Amino acid sequence: MGETGYSPNEANDTVDRFGLSKERRLETVDTNIDLLLRRCQRKGIQPREMVLKGFHDRQKMNEQLGDDLAADIYASVTGLPDYNLDDEIARAQAYQDIQRIFSRIIDFQHSNAAESRVQREQERQAQEHWKQAGVFSYEIGRQNELVLHVPSMTEPPQPGQLKDSLRQLADTLEQEPDIKEVRGSSLLLEHPIARRLGFEIDPGSDEEFVPNFRMSREEFLKRFGKT
Repeated sequence: MGETGYSPNEANDTVDRFGLSKERRLETVDTNIDLLLRRCQRKGIQPREMVLKGFHDRQKMNEQLGDDLAADIYASVTGLPDYNLDDEIARAQAYQDIQRIFSRIIDFQHSNAAESRVQREQERQAQEHWKQAGVFSYEIGRQNELVLHVPSMTEPPQPGQLKDSLRQLADTLEQEPDIKEVRGSSLLLEHPIARRLGFEIDPGSDEEFVPNFRMSREEFLKRFGKT
């Protein structure tokens, strides 16, 4: 986890907040867009509307991407047409259109632009106290909760990987009796694997771009603990 040292001549070799190179990060777009389209189809909402939910904070977009690129990205999203996601051809077109948008963002995030450097440094500092549990990272929040961070992946993890990682988290709960719940946010909740493991979307966040989830300490230990 974390980033390697950075210099202006190494822009293409930098890694993002999950330790992924630009090329590797671009590969994760496939999985994320598939999950996003699953989410849109389940909710009966157009991809344009769902992506705009993720870009609702225009000031933050400007800070992270620069004014010109942020405006261009926002215009590209608002310009997306309506798609019939039940139609294979239309769904493939939606995928391609969204891929182009997110690929531009990833290109920028791995560039030498000042905003990109600042963002990477802020993310590096925020993750200094994160700990690892299999495929996940986590931190202990101020309200005695275990905050789970799900990394970008080129494909959803296998059930065995998830179960082993969740057992590690259960061990952490056993060692930290003050933790009251496990929570996080991820598009991975749209994948059947997450549902089979018992994770459910927090109803209060089901209209958001990325859904939240939470599970009580007792329920988490019941499902993934040693006993």
